[in-house]
Amino acid sequence: MPERDLASRSGLAALVHDHGVSPAGLSVTDLDGTGIASLHVYPAQRETLVAAFRTNYGFDLPAGPQRLTKGGMAAIGTGPGRWLVTQDGTGNELATRLQNALGALAAVNDQTDGYVMVRLAGPALRRVLAKGVGIDLDKKMFPVGAAASTAIAHFGVTMWRCPDAAEGVPVFELVFFRSLAGTFWHWLSSSAAEYGLETSASPRG
Repeated sequence: MPERDLASRSGLAALVHDHGVSPAGLSVTDLDGTGIASLHVYPAQRETLVAAFRTNYGFDLPAGPQRLTKGGMAAIGTGPGRWLVTQDGTGNELATRLQNALGALAAVNDQTDGYVMVRLAGPALRRVLAKGVGIDLDKKMFPVGAAASTAIAHFGVTMWRCPDAAEGVPVFELVFFRSLAGTFWHWLSSSAAEYGLETSASPRG
């Protein structure tokens, strides 16, 4: 049987396309290639894990539903003793690095190929998200760094707010299961149709 070269590609690769008016009220960036890993602390190891993470990476694991960052790495609190860790451009290598540094203190699982991660930005962003998200995303209630595990139109997502791109231009990032990519894109493109939607992609690391 002939050998085939298999190449990784984003879960959104066959789906994304620009849609609607120009200039667009919403932009979506496919963050394919971002390393994504989950951490679940072992019993009685939380304080040791937090200290080890700080020593290795120079910032803290958040104590609640929050996103903390340093450089291209971020940690997002997703539940008691649970976090998502992301790092720009590292792909599957991130989980290996975390396992080597923290594997005695927490279960480390590579989520890079199991999740899709996107960045949403634009003046119409909150109006689009309001069509599917059941939590208050006003800037006073959901400040920069806030995170939530919630649902959009009946499918689960973890989302957090990033620093604004400009005055009145909010930025959010979302992760969700790769198998839901089609459902997500159908919801997003339909919800953003009246405002216009433009797309871009980050190269896989």
